[in-house]
Amino acid sequence: MANVTQTIPNFLGGVSAQPDVDMQPGFLKECINGTPDITFGLQKRQGSTYQMSLPKPVGDAYFTADELKDCAWFHVYYARIDTYYLLCVKPGEALYAWNLKTMQSCTVDNEKYDGDDNGDALDYIKINDTNEPLTWQDYKFTNINGTVVITNTKCRVKSVSDDSSRTLTGTVSSIADLPVDGVTTGDIYHVLNTGVREDDYYVIWDGEAWEETVRPLEGEGIDPKTFPHLITPGGPTIVQIKSIGINASYIAPQKPGLEPRKVGDSLTNPHPSFVNKYINNCFSYLNRFGVLTQSTVVLSRPLKPESGVFYVFQNLDFYAESTLVQSAADPVDLSAVTIRDINLTCVQPAYQGLVVFSDNEQFMLYSDQGFISPQTAIFKSISTYEMNPHVDAVELGDEYYFVSKGKRSTKLFRMVTRGLEQGPILTEASKIVGDYLPITLTALASNSQNKFIYLSGNDTGDIFIYRTFSEDGERLVTNWSKWHFNGLIQHIFVRDDVMHFVSLNQNKVVYFTSELGGSPVDSFLTTNVLGQDTGPFLDLWVGENDLDVEFENEYINSDGITVLENPIITPPEGYPMPPNNLTDVEYTPCVISSSQKLGRVIENPTTILGNIYPVEIKDGKWHVTGTFLDTPPIEYFNIGYRYTYQLQFPTLYFRNEVGSDYSSYLNVSRLKFYFREAGGIDFETQYLGRDREGEYKPVSLANYYKANTNPTGKLVEFLVPIHQRNDHFNFRITSDSPYPVTLNKMMWEGFYNPRYYRRT
Repeated sequence: MANVTQTIPNFLGGVSAQPDVDMQPGFLKECINGTPDITFGLQKRQGSTYQMSLPKPVGDAYFTADELKDCAWFHVYYARIDTYYLLCVKPGEALYAWNLKTMQSCTVDNEKYDGDDNGDALDYIKINDTNEPLTWQDYKFTNINGTVVITNTKCRVKSVSDDSSRTLTGTVSSIADLPVDGVTTGDIYHVLNTGVREDDYYVIWDGEAWEETVRPLEGEGIDPKTFPHLITPGGPTIVQIKSIGINASYIAPQKPGLEPRKVGDSLTNPHPSFVNKYINNCFSYLNRFGVLTQSTVVLSRPLKPESGVFYVFQNLDFYAESTLVQSAADPVDLSAVTIRDINLTCVQPAYQGLVVFSDNEQFMLYSDQGFISPQTAIFKSISTYEMNPHVDAVELGDEYYFVSKGKRSTKLFRMVTRGLEQGPILTEASKIVGDYLPITLTALASNSQNKFIYLSGNDTGDIFIYRTFSEDGERLVTNWSKWHFNGLIQHIFVRDDVMHFVSLNQNKVVYFTSELGGSPVDSFLTTNVLGQDTGPFLDLWVGENDLDVEFENEYINSDGITVLENPIITPPEGYPMPPNNLTDVEYTPCVISSSQKLGRVIENPTTILGNIYPVEIKDGKWHVTGTFLDTPPIEYFNIGYRYTYQLQFPTLYFRNEVGSDYSSYLNVSRLKFYFREAGGIDFETQYLGRDREGEYKPVSLANYYKANTNPTGKLVEFLVPIHQRNDHFNFRITSDSPYPVTLNKMMWEGFYNPRYYRRT
């Protein structure tokens, strides 16, 4: 036998479902609450900060989890007032909104329909023209230049008729036969032209000239009650939902409108193809408002580019301006040419045009001339992959990601377009993790700043992270990991390196945040040995400014110093507590003191590790066991729930230039880990044929940390004894400490016997 050592330089590969013998160094069998970062290493994810439980619009009560379960969620940033709003649609019932800047519930102002005292704009979310019940998946939200467009995909778009008293004055064969004398303003004539019905048109005398007009009683339009509605801010605590009314230029200023048919008739200027159909989604592209139906894409007439779409509430026009001349500004109405049964669901912009996704085929909408018009628009198929129609595709830089649901798991696909005459490159990004992604995932989102994709489901607290890192056009790192949170995640979005969450926690609907770029600089912080901000690494943590602290007993000792016993901490109103005030596995409470308040002295500390205190939750309050000297006052705590950083390692093999030597004999003596920082780690080994042996107490070199700071070391080495065959044990690292953990390297030592095989 020979003594051997080998080093794994990093663990940036993330999770892999490959057999252990084929798995490259740096991959793991499981990575929970870890973030592989090419700069720092495999970090424990940042903790999450409790912001508020969502209040009801009236009174002091909070929404319960049952009241807002299975709802459609959306967020929008209104730049004009620098405010985020959180929106929630309860299927078929109500719309709720919250101002995330002031942490207040908003009043929803429902606009009354014009000329209709029996209905308002909120009725739109209640319409159901199908035989199936409304669900949260039936609502689509689109943010178009600061205005939210909400689409009810089970509402059939209808048309409205012209009830005016206009009548046809007469019919002529050509424009030359139009009368000159005896004409009065408002006279309407039908011009036949040739015998072909398609070239007929209508003109009206305006007092000076003949102008093209619509056939009497056919000046129809789109019923605004059945067309997607708008959600706009009406003030800090007011959100308005309104329809896009008909012919708004004749009603009130600053009110959006749907223009009716103004020329021709139902044959020469027909309704857009989405009338009498269900709209699947809306979008904005090249100053046109777009609509997706089952197999068609419709773009409105161009809007003013300097005004955006709804900043000044421009009217939408889906009808041609003239039946005599086709204009480049006319609406674009295209149908997908395919042999498959498709359902167009979403779009993403591309350099070449617009990528349109359906449930089992993908298309490109583009123009060789660069601008879209009825004469230049091209709509063609580019790939035939299945896609989950309830989860919209997302963009990440110049790549597009979409999911496909199987019988056992969900698959994530990556698409890269390659020009107008070449098909896209499609690869399965989730192939390396096999069945890692469950079929219950319902949301897909991206963050280009940090180059990651995240997938979640509204009936789980797990978030699956796919992260990439590229430099100079070369992809250096791709990895998978899983984050686990307490409660059921309902909605996620990222802005300015902060993840925002809505979850159902202990019968509360909770809004909380988590920093991606490190600890927050404007909140309560702990400090490590280097004086750096490090956490705390707790979920739903609350800092000193939001806590009320009192003590069971207070007295003055023989030295004349005030002694305080057993702090009692009251969390903010609405804070999610474990059921029946008892601790369960998902909600392990933790109290930690701040090291920013220097000079504090602890007498007879009963800490578990450093400045972490044992706690019991009773009657909605956190009871801490400990005796403290009030020099200075020590009411500097924060509270939260522990979460576990867990790494499951694959089987170790001796590796040479060929790969893993699986035919040899390898006995692993010890493992040596190198951590950039470590605040409390457990090493666990399970031997073949035995129950888990419990925790190892690792050997670590003696070190120092500054007094009155939290016990997190820098560049820590741990030595873990094993003394087992490489395939006779499973090994993992866990940490539920509220301090940071970052794994960088690992080296193993052992005895290697090649068994006299000749290796080539």
